[in-house]
Amino acid sequence: MLRVAFQSDILSQEVECGIQMGKINRSARAKNAWDAARFDFPAQGYVAQSEAERTCAILAAAKYGFSARENVLELALLRSPADVDPTADLGHQSYTYGFFSAECSFADAHLAELAQSLDAELICVQGSSPLQLPMLHLQYGLLQIATIKPASDGKAIILRLYEPVGRHCRESIYCDLPLKAIYKCNMLEEPLCEISQLQEFEAKPFEIVTLRLELSNDSPAT
Repeated sequence: MLRVAFQSDILSQEVECGIQMGKINRSARAKNAWDAARFDFPAQGYVAQSEAERTCAILAAAKYGFSARENVLELALLRSPADVDPTADLGHQSYTYGFFSAECSFADAHLAELAQSLDAELICVQGSSPLQLPMLHLQYGLLQIATIKPASDGKAIILRLYEPVGRHCRESIYCDLPLKAIYKCNMLEEPLCEISQLQEFEAKPFEIVTLRLELSNDSPAT
């Protein structure tokens, strides 16, 4: 197994591990033989150690095996087992990962946003007309945008956001296109209540928030 390791002077009992639309905490110190045997664990996007005003993390694109022992963070890059296929993983390999360190709290590090940016591939395509998608701005940057897509009825744009660090927050949104209405919806895109631009709405820890943006010209979202 090929691994890369980073050592810091942050000594924390736990590490924060990214998962889809959230995070979980795992112990950084083995408490028994079972913990010692679990040298590798899954995570998505990042694994971080933090103090009150210091944070360090490994950011990884399309790699999901990590480990944390005391003040050492590791990322598994390549595993080449001899069983089944002795030629597995031979050849040229490439990886994308990074190490983050800053004098800020874990919540202020915006690791979910950084990990998503590292893993996102820019794809350019030629089209006959520009997509009718809005430019969006979150006033406080406390929620993470997960999805922008047409509504199931084709008459609006659905914006799906989530709270990534586990805290109550209030956020507001601005759109550069003229809107007829903004609705907060459930996961089935059924409206729950109407909100206006720059009106603050509440998000609970790790909550997935779905907003329906109806354009003033009533044209279908492309």
